Amino acid sequence: MVRKVLAVALSVVLSLLVAVQPADAAAPSCPSGSFCIWPVHDHSSGRCSWSNADADWQTAPVVCSWAATRPVQYLYNNGTSSSYAGVCIYIGANYSRPSSWASQGQYYGILGGGDFLRSHRWLSSDDSC
Repeated sequence: MVRKVLAVALSVVLSLLVAVQPADAAAPSCPSGSFCIWPVHDHSSGRCSWSNADADWQTAPVVCSWAATRPVQYLYNNGTSSSYAGVCIYIGANYSRPSSWASQGQYYGILGGGDFLRSHRWLSSDDSC
């Protein structure tokens, strides 16, 4: 009986430890009003950032040098305009094949190996993404 109680108690404690894993201590470095991406989960290097929509990250006006050869591992929508609810991110150029939505202030890592992404735009609603 004592073993069973201890096993249940240990099980509860372990589940709490897994559930309370700390998130990032602070938001990654991304200019106010911008959308930023990184090729690494710890957002330590390789940041590409935009203050406007971009139909193709591989051509002007802003070229993200690594986006064609490395997947996006982390992103941050640090947008501030009240006209937009978030950023829609696309797999293809010219806003084709929607991949994900990032609300203003949202930042997160992309699980697995990341995603090859190519364009984004700010939208007033995620319904349009």
